[in-house]
Amino acid sequence: MRVGFPTGANRAAAERLLEFLGADKGKRVVRRVFPRLTEAQRLLFFGALIRVFDRLDVVSTPIQSQVPCPTKRRSRAAHGQRLTDVHFVDRPPCTPQVAVFMDNVMAPIGALLSRLPFAVLPATLKTMLDTMTLFGVFNMARSRVGVAFLQQFLLRAEELKQQGAATPEEQTDWCAHM
Repeated sequence: MRVGFPTGANRAAAERLLEFLGADKGKRVVRRVFPRLTEAQRLLFFGALIRVFDRLDVVSTPIQSQVPCPTKRRSRAAHGQRLTDVHFVDRPPCTPQVAVFMDNVMAPIGALLSRLPFAVLPATLKTMLDTMTLFGVFNMARSRVGVAFLQQFLLRAEELKQQGAATPEEQTDWCAHM
């Protein structure tokens, strides 16, 4: 099992994927089409997504700009205390584009990540870091979609390491990229 990363003429396909995922309709199609793809096609889609991930509209929007206003929430009262209204900025609500992307693209990608073997993860991380600019990595870490992707990615790697599914050479390769 190998993730196919678009190179040469296939980079144009990755750019078309970027345009396709820019529209809400394109994001919604992924959830319907993904189960019908072969494993090789899924991995190629994943590789193309990695190539353009930092340029997606949902990644280039930082979490701070997704906060419309502070939210109101009731706090739980400790023993002998009264319930009071607490005003603070809770977990920021998603913009509609982020919500559509999380539901329709990240869900199938999360399912794909949960099946990836450990040997694929270091190569994917290396490609992700090689193709992104420093600003792109910074934006990815500041966006809800980027944080969700990194969390799923790193959790899969840690899960496989704890299960003993990674050889010592693969773990060394992983640590070299971290």
